Amino acid sequence: MSALLLFLSLAPLQAEGALTVGARIREVTVYTTSASVTRTAEVPAGTARVLVPGLPLGLDRDALRVRCGVEVLGVDLRERTEAAVPDARLAELRAAVQALEDRLADVDDGQRVIEGRRAYVESLFRVEERAQAARATGAAPGSAAGREERAQWLASELSALAQEKRALAAQGDEARRALDDLRGQIGRAEQGAGARVLDLAVELAPGAASTLEVEYLVQGAGWTPAYDLRAPRDLSKVELVYRASVVQQTGEDWAGVDLLLSTAEPQRGARGPAPETVWLDVYNPRRRAAEEGRLGREVDLKSLGYTGADAPAAEAPELEARVEEQGLTVRYRLPRKETVESRAEPSLVLIGRADLTVSPEHVVVPALDTTVWLRAKAVNTSDWVLLPGRAAVYFGADYIGQADVPLVQRTGDLLLHLGPDPGLSCERVVLDDKTEEAGLFSSRKTLRQSLLFKLRNEGGFTADPRGTVTVTLLEAIPRSNDERVEVDIETAKPPLAEGERWKKLREERGAVAWLVTVQRGEERTVELETEISYPEELELSSW
Repeated sequence: MSALLLFLSLAPLQAEGALTVGARIREVTVYTTSASVTRTAEVPAGTARVLVPGLPLGLDRDALRVRCGVEVLGVDLRERTEAAVPDARLAELRAAVQALEDRLADVDDGQRVIEGRRAYVESLFRVEERAQAARATGAAPGSAAGREERAQWLASELSALAQEKRALAAQGDEARRALDDLRGQIGRAEQGAGARVLDLAVELAPGAASTLEVEYLVQGAGWTPAYDLRAPRDLSKVELVYRASVVQQTGEDWAGVDLLLSTAEPQRGARGPAPETVWLDVYNPRRRAAEEGRLGREVDLKSLGYTGADAPAAEAPELEARVEEQGLTVRYRLPRKETVESRAEPSLVLIGRADLTVSPEHVVVPALDTTVWLRAKAVNTSDWVLLPGRAAVYFGADYIGQADVPLVQRTGDLLLHLGPDPGLSCERVVLDDKTEEAGLFSSRKTLRQSLLFKLRNEGGFTADPRGTVTVTLLEAIPRSNDERVEVDIETAKPPLAEGERWKKLREERGAVAWLVTVQRGEERTVELETEISYPEELELSSW
């Protein structure tokens, strides 16, 4: 297959006598801030010139590729004005308007019929009321059972007619909204100016019948992940629904295409930055004063907006399946054909679903909030890398809220927050908080603090049939930036949690942890006593 890259220096080709082909969009690869579009068309044998009309004006000419089964001799792009809405599309809109107007007429007719039927039933109801009054005075005979049956029938008829009327009214409202929208589209199409598009002219070496392939890069497109995370009440798993929010404002619709989502970022290029030379000089106040006196006050060029001739261009703004490994990147090929219209609002497409293994845990940080929170630690056993994005979190039938999903590689951990557990309570009590002054044999002050935590299980959520819950209790311990200030834990009952995870938490966040097991109906206590000593001439401050 022969391929040709479009260069700006190519001489224009003659399109007279060219065969116009409708090259349909076959495949689209969406990147973070752009998209690669592939069009194909069948070219008959012996064709020398082909015209592919209506390409988007914003395509990247440097990234245009033309391939064919015969030799490609040259290509040329020509700009022209295209009607904002083709006549065929206007005819479709007008036909849809007529259909909706006919539908509204049918709704109005139906409303009049219902009104007539209701008036008739109400007249029967009044006749029945007069008959009942006559029977009550003995003026007319009648069966009590028959009277009750007729009354029920009349009431049910009136109720059914009211429901039919409401349903017709809803249909009429929907049709009127659609009619207003269509009339607006027609008005804008009739008044709007034409759109600027590009026509691609291709010159071929005559040969056998072949397939023409045109590939180009366009801006105004991109994708970000959108997740649903659903945990059942028994927390046996977490259902991951992986969707992509696709922004598509390229000016052309992608109808029934093979859609791929790529993690590549072509806007960043292929070359990384090079180190810059750093020059050192010795500061001489006398020479500097002399230079300032000779040159006058320096001008701050950065304050005037100058960044230098070699400053890098600003990065493009971020716009808000089957896995295909591409070395440094990953592509998701969606399992079915997709249609993504060019519009202001993003479109959601499904990448796939997976059930993740999960282990629940309860956490409380009583110094900040005595609420005991439920969360689940899941393992990404899906086929996909979870890219940073937003997730809608559900627990059972309840919508919990939005959560941020970080980058999670395959087999990586994902922490899922599921909200407060009302069956568990925590209380933080300050037993002692005092400062002891320096004594006769010491020149240091001592700040002592004693805390008592009470955890109670009144039916907290757990998969344990006995109702036992393990709560992770976290408390921050003051840390010192001054070696003269010493911080010690005097008492910790029960013992602090051990392991690499809790050691890292202590080193990085200055927090200690307990893993407290609380049976249903039981209250457990945790004790903590800390001591801070420092020279008597200093004053402590916290931040």
